Amino acid sequence: MKYLSLCLCCIFALNLSAQTKDTIYQVVEQMPMFPGCEDSTGTISELKACADKKMLQFIYANVQYPEIDRVKGNEGTVVIKFVVETDGTISAPEIVRDPGDQLGEEALRVVNLMNQLPDRWTPGKNKGEAVRAFFTLPIRFKIQEVEEPDFVISGRDSIWVKFEEPIAFAGGEEALMDYIQKNLEFPKGGQENCVIGELEMNILVYQDGSVKILDIVDYNQLGIDYQFEAIQTINSTSGQWTPATLGNRKVNTTRTLRVLFQPNIISCGQTVSDFTEANKLVNEATQLIENEGKTDEGLVKLTKAIELFPNNMEFLSIRGQTYLQLERKAEACADLQQTLDVIPGSWYNSLLPMLCSGIETVQEEEE
Repeated sequence: MKYLSLCLCCIFALNLSAQTKDTIYQVVEQMPMFPGCEDSTGTISELKACADKKMLQFIYANVQYPEIDRVKGNEGTVVIKFVVETDGTISAPEIVRDPGDQLGEEALRVVNLMNQLPDRWTPGKNKGEAVRAFFTLPIRFKIQEVEEPDFVISGRDSIWVKFEEPIAFAGGEEALMDYIQKNLEFPKGGQENCVIGELEMNILVYQDGSVKILDIVDYNQLGIDYQFEAIQTINSTSGQWTPATLGNRKVNTTRTLRVLFQPNIISCGQTVSDFTEANKLVNEATQLIENEGKTDEGLVKLTKAIELFPNNMEFLSIRGQTYLQLERKAEACADLQQTLDVIPGSWYNSLLPMLCSGIETVQEEEE
């Protein structure tokens, strides 16, 4: 599998002007430092080396090689310039050099994530006083072959990504679906109101067959009562799983489950039929877009599905990402901004503020 390697250095230039509270310095007596080494002891040089190492670790943990650049073989160094404010926040990040299709956007996304850290940067200082300072960060993207780890750490859990035999429910997949539907209860009033929709759940199955819910995505915004019922049902499957194995060893691993709330009363027949049709349209659209290159035809089907269920965040996310790939940014923003609160872990979320704010400005000027 192809990943990336990164190299990090700091670039400096001359001071801009005499000091004022609004002056942004390019060279200061003590350069800004990434958080994580504030409690360490040592010289300024040693603290800076520690901070640079922490920054590299942060970048390695968060950066993703854009698929379009990986496929094209795009490599090179992205240069991002930003301001470290006196309170340690990052502002005004900009791409100074971008050698690939989306390499610059990905580097910028990771830089923006720094403001979400629990700790702030140590600001630059002149004569012991915190000042605003530029920081220029080169990030080198290089495709190389590396071996995938056997497991990852999530909180206190070791989750194995390599295994020989996957986890299995007693009786197989059909038995699992039957169990879920037999034990899943509609919240009060749900059936009569023809509520319908899916929840996507990421579950961890431990070595002893017990279950832990890691994440839940409510694509149809069914609400907390439906999420609670789904969690109760999946938790009740504990002990009915055969854990994954690697060699002769049982290991913890994850899988994704879909939980469908579908009314079974006659008066909701049209709603059920529409939901089935909408999912069929989305599946056909995905086939057209991803496998046949018929993007326009796929978009027509996606739009029909969204017309049937305009609040389905999964449908909007798929169409929005398709628009984004076509660089139809205004349409992409219109779809994807609606999904931010429902699908918070998506790769495009950190990119949208920058992408969509520019579009809003253009639209305001046109008006």
